[in-house]
Amino acid sequence: MSWPVGQDDDGSTKGHWRTGRSWDWLCEQTDYFVSRAQVTFIKSDSALVYAACPQEGCNKKVTEEGPHMFRCEKCGKVYDRCNFRYNLSVQISDFTSSMWVSMFNDEAEAVFNEKADQLIAWRQQVRACSTAAAHPVSGRPLTLRL
Repeated sequence: MSWPVGQDDDGSTKGHWRTGRSWDWLCEQTDYFVSRAQVTFIKSDSALVYAACPQEGCNKKVTEEGPHMFRCEKCGKVYDRCNFRYNLSVQISDFTSSMWVSMFNDEAEAVFNEKADQLIAWRQQVRACSTAAAHPVSGRPLTLRL
């Protein structure tokens, strides 16, 4: 199904529908919206955190070369420690719908109010007790800018 194509003054179709299924006009600019929502599910089948380079501003994933030896390919150095950083996929819901979003380190720290290494410690405690526990952030109302 095709919709009529509108034209701007310069003759382009920028910002107008081209076909009934085209969302090109949405990609022209970055739009954000604010929603009052809650985290309903944290996808745990993938890594919640990753080991990152401790060098200021790098944040590249490091590979473990031995006990307390972490290699950063970007920096080309081996470090005796690493930083843990968030890389989450979470489902959020409001009163109308739900959607999956990615949360990286800064956003996830603001939502969880804790560093990634603290989450690792919490998950180890939970595994010792039960596998069905949810993180305390689940179900707590949040104001999110998406």
